[in-house]
Amino acid sequence: MIQNGRLEACLEQLQMNLASTHQKHKTDVAKFEEQVRELESDLSGARRQAKRAEQEVIQREEAFSRSQTDLQCAREETTLKGAEVGHADSGTIVPL
Repeated sequence: MIQNGRLEACLEQLQMNLASTHQKHKTDVAKFEEQVRELESDLSGARRQAKRAEQEVIQREEAFSRSQTDLQCAREETTLKGAEVGHADSGTIVPL
């Protein structure tokens, strides 16, 4: 009988350990699932931020390109006006 009682106590202890381990596993899974949701949310936010930054870079590149074009046009206009003034000084006017 004593042996039987010890086996029952051991079995009961194993069942309690199993239940405890199972509960801890469920708690861990819930924590991991929450972490996954948070990381997915962070990733989504980072993607939105990167998209906005990329759009800003594109806009700045376009503005820079327009500025370069405007500068080149201004240089050409200045060169032409300088040539016109030079010809005017010599008495010959060259129309633009």
